[in-house]
Amino acid sequence: MFAGNGYADALPKLLRDVAAHTAQLYQSPSTTSILVSGSGDITLTVAANKTYARGQPIRITRTSDPAGIYMLGTCLDYAPGTGVLTIRRSASLGSGTYAD
Repeated sequence: MFAGNGYADALPKLLRDVAAHTAQLYQSPSTTSILVSGSGDITLTVAANKTYARGQPIRITRTSDPAGIYMLGTCLDYAPGTGVLTIRRSASLGSGTYAD
């Protein structure tokens, strides 16, 4: 039993903090206009020098409605020097064309 031990009580908060920090490493705004409900690969420009890797799952959300308008995909390529990111879209929720 770990109950009552300081490290065991703090572990859930620590894991939440690590997950939040890790997510911030990958967050990056883009002003590239994207059709949400389309199909195929997406190329957009995000911040340079991020750590996106080929095969990594990617979620693109609309800033003003991240739970209602988003796309899911996989990173095909990322150029850290320019911030050009190419994603293979696998699913989407919502519709419209947005650049936020």
